[in-house]
Amino acid sequence: MRWLVENHIKDIDPEWVWDEGSGGLKDVIGKGTMFAVAVAEKQIYRFKLIAQGEPGHGSMPHAASANTRLIAALQRIIEAPRPLKTGPASAAMFAGLAHTQKFPASFLLGHLAHPLVLRLAGKKLAAQKLTNAVLRDTVSVNIIQAGYQVNVIPERAEAQLDCRLLPETDAGEFRQWLVSRIADDHIRIEMIQTSPPSGLAPIDNPFYQALTSAIHKYAPGAGVFPLLMAGATDGRYWRERGYPAYGFTPMLLEASDIGRVHGIDERISADNLLLGIKMARDILQTLCA
Repeated sequence: MRWLVENHIKDIDPEWVWDEGSGGLKDVIGKGTMFAVAVAEKQIYRFKLIAQGEPGHGSMPHAASANTRLIAALQRIIEAPRPLKTGPASAAMFAGLAHTQKFPASFLLGHLAHPLVLRLAGKKLAAQKLTNAVLRDTVSVNIIQAGYQVNVIPERAEAQLDCRLLPETDAGEFRQWLVSRIADDHIRIEMIQTSPPSGLAPIDNPFYQALTSAIHKYAPGAGVFPLLMAGATDGRYWRERGYPAYGFTPMLLEASDIGRVHGIDERISADNLLLGIKMARDILQTLCA
């Protein structure tokens, strides 16, 4: 998709872009059914930390080893989580979810853009993986490699980190924070992949309205809310260039289904397949009428 956008954007020039990224959830966000429509996503910021240290025999450990340096730096990064922040995308998302909760949670979610409200609700929101991920820059240490024999202190150790930055985060500021947390001249940063901030697709246009109409037709009583994606999709290539891209998979998942996503038993029901066909047909008919 990146290649298509970079080389054929004028040939395609879409009015709207329909991508993956979300769907319906039943009894997952409180009681009832809610459909999420992805309108923005976080920035990708992936890198390696490469530590150099003094090699030696495992019987004589020392503080200047590559492993010790790397572990200490990772600990300094992990123990200082980035601050919670609310931007336009996350504020709209939580405002759309507010009515699913009872007071005072409904009031707090509806006014999360206010710093005082975010401070009051922040601890509980940070305790959940999804809500934590859409309210702060996240750092995940996913690969650690070092050593080649159990009795040898290696001269090099490496870690690969997957960070996802909020749309409002300045990547330069994040790097400065990262360097300050590493605080070791024997560790260098090697970038793997980055992406620029994703734009925000509007919710007051015909595409979003067509999705909403189809949802209300086939899932009466269901709510609809705009979603800030914690992960990445191809929609970002379009939003970066000002095109309204939406992530929406027309299916309805329950809590038991979510645990199978990207697992060895990933599947959807025949009912979900039929639901998706009907909703996709209606959405296309509405947009092409």
